Amino acid sequence: MSRVLTVLLTACAAVVCQAEIEDPLLLDLLQRHAATLRSYYHPNGLNSVILEGTHEKIDASTSAVKVSKERPSKIRFETLQDNGIEVTIAFNGQLGVSWGRVDDGKQVALIDPKEGDINWLAIEGDFDGHLIRALKGDKTIVLTRLGNSALPDTELELECILATDSSDLKFRYYIHPSKFYLMRKQVIPADGSAVMEIRYSRHRLVDGVPIAHRTALYADGVLTNIETYEKIRLNEEIYDFLFAKPKF
Repeated sequence: MSRVLTVLLTACAAVVCQAEIEDPLLLDLLQRHAATLRSYYHPNGLNSVILEGTHEKIDASTSAVKVSKERPSKIRFETLQDNGIEVTIAFNGQLGVSWGRVDDGKQVALIDPKEGDINWLAIEGDFDGHLIRALKGDKTIVLTRLGNSALPDTELELECILATDSSDLKFRYYIHPSKFYLMRKQVIPADGSAVMEIRYSRHRLVDGVPIAHRTALYADGVLTNIETYEKIRLNEEIYDFLFAKPKF
């Protein structure tokens, strides 16, 4: 009897979560997108991602990079530059803490990683993102399906979704029309400053989940940096202390 009740309650919860999304085409698109984040090896989805590769700036300088992300809102960037300087920045959304650390081999200094009015650490640290959180029933998020958007130099027309939340920012998500993984994300400030865009490409299966092995950051259409990942690990344990602000 208790098993039947559990099933009924679970089904009702699912209906409640989806009832907020009235557009059936949008709901179907979100469900298909969510399905790309699960696989036979990870049937319950992802809780952490570790990406290792190369960070390249527009001046052609490169550095080794490691990005660690954990649900619901933790992220850590580690870079090792050619000159031996190690730079680490991290964000823990649960605690509202962000920090940066620079180590040149002789001394260590803490820095404030915030840049401008857009808190990129918080945006990138949002593990689920607006689309999945809205699908789960987050009422602070409003989604609007904007239709198709042609991808330059290709025959693809990406599905575009506008997302707004309690902040002054607007977000546009661009989904592949048949594979349903994320290909682009735009962050649009209310003050008219530069539109920031992340482009995801070279999707390859990792444990059955399509993961972008290349991300490129643009500011008002101008490329600023590229990250290419050679090693990606899913759902590995990441120790909490890695996101905690160091005392030195």
